[in-house]
Amino acid sequence: MRSRAAVLVLAFGVLAAAVLPARSCGPDLPEAIFVAPRVPDDPRAFGSGQIGIPLPTYYQRYLYLAYRALSGQALAGNDLDAALAVPASSYGEDQPWYTRWRSVRDSLGLAGHRDYVSLACARQRGDVFYFYPNYYDDAFRAATQTLLDRVKRQGGVDASVRDWMEAQDAVFYACAYESSSVPTAVPSGSPDWLAKDRAYQVASWDFYSGRFDEANTAFGAIGQDRASPWHDWGAYLAARAMVRKGTVTPDLRVPNREALAQAEKQLEAVLADPSLADRHGSARRLLSFARLRLDPAKRLAEVCQALVQPHLSADASQQVFDLTALLDRFEPAQVDSLAKTNRDDELADWILTFQSTNYTHALERWRATKSVSWLVAALSSASNAPADLMNAAAKVPASDPGYAAAQFHRARLLAAAGKDEEARHLLDELARAKVPPSALNLTSALRMRLARNFDEFLANAGRVPTQITGYDFNGNTLTPSGVLLDHDAGYLLNRWAPTSSIARAASAKSDSALRYTLSIAAWTRAAVLDDDATVSRLSASLAEQAPALVPYVRAVTEAKDADSRRFETTWLLLHAPGMSPWVRWGVGRTAAPPGRDIFRDNWWPVESAHQRAWFLGDMDSKGDVGEAWTNPQGWDGKLARAIFSPEEQKRAEAERAALTEAGPGANYVCAQTLAWAESHPADPRLPEALHLCVQATRFGYTDDRTTDWSRKAFTFLHRRFPGNPWTSKTKYWY
Repeated sequence: MRSRAAVLVLAFGVLAAAVLPARSCGPDLPEAIFVAPRVPDDPRAFGSGQIGIPLPTYYQRYLYLAYRALSGQALAGNDLDAALAVPASSYGEDQPWYTRWRSVRDSLGLAGHRDYVSLACARQRGDVFYFYPNYYDDAFRAATQTLLDRVKRQGGVDASVRDWMEAQDAVFYACAYESSSVPTAVPSGSPDWLAKDRAYQVASWDFYSGRFDEANTAFGAIGQDRASPWHDWGAYLAARAMVRKGTVTPDLRVPNREALAQAEKQLEAVLADPSLADRHGSARRLLSFARLRLDPAKRLAEVCQALVQPHLSADASQQVFDLTALLDRFEPAQVDSLAKTNRDDELADWILTFQSTNYTHALERWRATKSVSWLVAALSSASNAPADLMNAAAKVPASDPGYAAAQFHRARLLAAAGKDEEARHLLDELARAKVPPSALNLTSALRMRLARNFDEFLANAGRVPTQITGYDFNGNTLTPSGVLLDHDAGYLLNRWAPTSSIARAASAKSDSALRYTLSIAAWTRAAVLDDDATVSRLSASLAEQAPALVPYVRAVTEAKDADSRRFETTWLLLHAPGMSPWVRWGVGRTAAPPGRDIFRDNWWPVESAHQRAWFLGDMDSKGDVGEAWTNPQGWDGKLARAIFSPEEQKRAEAERAALTEAGPGANYVCAQTLAWAESHPADPRLPEALHLCVQATRFGYTDDRTTDWSRKAFTFLHRRFPGNPWTSKTKYWY
């Protein structure tokens, strides 16, 4: 969906302020996305009718496409291209004509000019300080083309061309932080073209310096001067000055209506003048923008009406953009009120109702219209549903674009009503249908929640991500290439599963990525809990999944007694910071187990009274709409009781408690190493092991006991092995 924050339209490069996004400086680490939250998996397929299960969080342009599809008006061909296209930005230092202008201008040379053009303008009124985009790429295109023409006309860079360039520099510094002066009058005896250009440059300087009334007058005079090469632009640019005055205000959402009304009249005059036909396209777009700000409700109805026609107009891209900007200016209740008096606003009413999950209004509209679009809106927002709504959902044919959404939500609502078997049947049918990846993953998530046994859980736990966002440490983006665990499956295993079940899952899954993460978790958990049988059973699989660990795993399996086996396990863990008893979901840890993660995702954490551990749930996911649909409050306990026996649940709880008692991985390896050092002081590996213990307390997860373990390992190392190279490398404890 579009943010409800202030968003202002920039139509034809015109004018209003824009809020430019800022990114944090933190890493954009790879993240597996299983249900696309903002943009459909395949926007073209979505627009042509394959909408799957649309989410209220989709950007509004995609909800527009969903509405058309659900209304039997899916787009195709040029209409779909236009609806998907975002009007090209013409603002920014990366724009082609800005770059071209600087290159051409610098190649001709002029001493003392400034290299940097401030494209935005800053203004202060009272205590309000505000910015707005000032110079768009069209300005640099016109300047570049005019300069090249004047150089050609004069046969090179003569005094008149230099005078022109000095004046144009002044235009492009009209809103600079330093004081800027209006271009000077042309020297006596200058060619006539320079005088005409100077009038245009002075009007432009007025415009860019924020003297909008003066710019309106000056451009109006140019429009009356038929000898000026800028004659047919004059009236249009005069109106543009009034539009700029009407939109650039301290409160950017509150326009200057008087200025916009004046602009409207001037643009209507341009459109009524046949001699200005070349400017009519620009004038129409600018007039639409002015009316958008002057009368948003009227413009909303116009845009909605245009966008539900069988075929879209040539301005469809801008109309869709305007629709999203307008919707951000209204509350759902306002649009509902508008729609009651003007059915042209039905599209806007549907989008905002779907976004806000307003079940009461959606149900009311469905009962009034019996349309599939309102049926899907009502189903999507329902927590329980009346019989007439459920019966209507059951009758949606498989050929209808709303079929997947209707059946998914029907299954969700059946499950909420305790009719799990009917819900399972619907979900199994939907999983066999041709639906987009996000819809399939939503279906699997809900089906997993309704599992009757551990095998059914496993069958729906693994899913293929729709995309992987972020990048690795080499700057490479990643492509989904296999089945991974989503958050819900990982959480269920960590919170409720005994080690034996995780080991069983590792053995049952043929997908390499799943076997990898499950084998690491089950093996590590079993090793920490002294479950030698499970360690032995999984060691071959772990060695296969992580070849770098083969010699360490072999040493564990060949150990002669329990104490030796425990230290060989510790030796492995010291050299594999990525080993963890917790199941990772999604992409997981980016570094291989032997590698040290630079963000200290090393030597596992445990539960803490002060902070919720990542392995027991990602708090950021609580606002996720798809997860709210599939995993309502208490879902995990109900599922655990269905797939684990009481004895397994009790064992899982005891194991979690034991892992917590053992402490974070750093504490565990310190305790085991120090115990081994006391009983086997001649082991030549001890200096290295103690050094790695101290490193673990610095680069791994910690708790309030970790510092004490760090000090103990450091002290033991320095007292017992004072001249060892590993001791020299260990300068501090942490």
